[in-house]
Amino acid sequence: MPDEDLAPTLSSAWSGPTSSHGGDAYAEMIVKLRDFLNALAGARPDSATTEAMTGALEAWTGRLDAFAVAEKEQVYGRRRDLVGRGQATWPAIRYTRLDEDSFEGVVTFGRYFLGRNGVVHGGVIMLVFDEAAGRLAHLAGRSMARTAFLRSDFRSVAPIEVELALRGGYVSEEGRKRRMHIELRHGETLCAEAEALMVALREGQR
Repeated sequence: MPDEDLAPTLSSAWSGPTSSHGGDAYAEMIVKLRDFLNALAGARPDSATTEAMTGALEAWTGRLDAFAVAEKEQVYGRRRDLVGRGQATWPAIRYTRLDEDSFEGVVTFGRYFLGRNGVVHGGVIMLVFDEAAGRLAHLAGRSMARTAFLRSDFRSVAPIEVELALRGGYVSEEGRKRRMHIELRHGETLCAEAEALMVALREGQR
């Protein structure tokens, strides 16, 4: 079941400001940007191609500067209807099940996230764990929380360009403290796991 089919559940999973601005055109642009970054990571362009890309990127940066907005109004990372919340530079997690205290999902790491020898850079896996912990922390209408502790153990290499299983759940919840466990698997192989502590913010904290 794709993320958009989980909309009623997801409504309480992201407690920051959200946006639907840009519609399908923005969603398609994010997909193409992901494709571009993966292609760039796997390419060895000649000088003429590099110079042409540099000029095009500089031109688009200038055009986007004219549309700059405050953080609360930005679209990037605020499209909860899109895989990965519409972020092109983060691994796109697709949640297939969400309930009050656990989730299941999948994630594919493109060439952009390559460490070496066909496997994912370990730091990127930490990023995924932190993102997933945040999703867990805010399920079922829970209040905003921040990461206080995140410990990862790497058990086996995680290959790029292969769909990997991501799942996690609460270990305990006491007062403001929310402890959880998250796993990344390639088939039956455990690639990495993490223990996270999320702490709910006090009133007035951000």
